[in-house]
Amino acid sequence: MQFDHVLTKFCERKLYPNQPEYLNSISALYISTIGLINLLRYYQDSKSISLIYWCIICNGATSFAFHWTGWYIMRLFDEFTMIIPLWIGTHKILYDLEYSKYILGIHTIYNISLLVLDIFPWFEDIFPIAFAIELFCVIPLYYQVL
Repeated sequence: MQFDHVLTKFCERKLYPNQPEYLNSISALYISTIGLINLLRYYQDSKSISLIYWCIICNGATSFAFHWTGWYIMRLFDEFTMIIPLWIGTHKILYDLEYSKYILGIHTIYNISLLVLDIFPWFEDIFPIAFAIELFCVIPLYYQVL
């Protein structure tokens, strides 16, 4: 697949395949803004947190590019910048809550698998489910931290 292959199986592009997704593109810029505001606010608190905010800033920018162009390579940038901060943040929480090294290992293997499988076009339909599974796992961790 070429880097600039246009994907049309998602969001507004299903309805209008030859134009940018205006709503998704604009909302992606909001994501970058939130990341930048929080980076400036919490920069000195933790290097892990600042890395996560940098990823969120990058995610907003690449998500904008993806929804504007529909290019395959921008999809990868968009999705990688969603996986990596979730992986780092969740891993830090699991570590701080003293989960076993086996849970940390399974969590790492899962995220590496997401990154590797994400390059394949057939994984495009599975990615949202696989990513949502990890997002839902954050909910019980949130309550444990509280």
